[in-house]
Amino acid sequence: TYFREDSAEQNDQNLNSEIIYCPRCPCIIFRKSTAFSTTNKFSLPIIARKSELQQHADSFPRQMETEFWTVRNITDFENVGFCFAVDNIKYLICADCEIGPLGYHDTRSVSEGKPLFHICSSRVRTSLNSEEKDKENSVTESDTSAVNVPAS
Repeated sequence: TYFREDSAEQNDQNLNSEIIYCPRCPCIIFRKSTAFSTTNKFSLPIIARKSELQQHADSFPRQMETEFWTVRNITDFENVGFCFAVDNIKYLICADCEIGPLGYHDTRSVSEGKPLFHICSSRVRTSLNSEEKDKENSVTESDTSAVNVPAS
């Protein structure tokens, strides 16, 4: 099972100062200044693919995590998916490559009026490798380039 101890106080001093990416692909999980830092004790299954987690949910090896990026609204994420629920806990995965769990959401927090979504800070990254940066830059440039219209 897991042990959980939530302490989620948000202030401008503890917001993420960088973009937060999936550890496996260039998918953005959070934009800058979106999530706040929290300290929680939570036992997450080790990182695996969604299909592996679903097949072995109860017997999957776990790791105690303590540092998280937290948001109060699911729409604060750029790209995250839900894997499955076990004992009121929904695991959060990358919506693109389905690696996870990157974090969790305790569904009881909604009924308590304080919904919280936690992404483990040690399971994400804040930079892209050079190949991913080149790919992201080429997409950005093509999205923002002006369209040439012939003069009449």
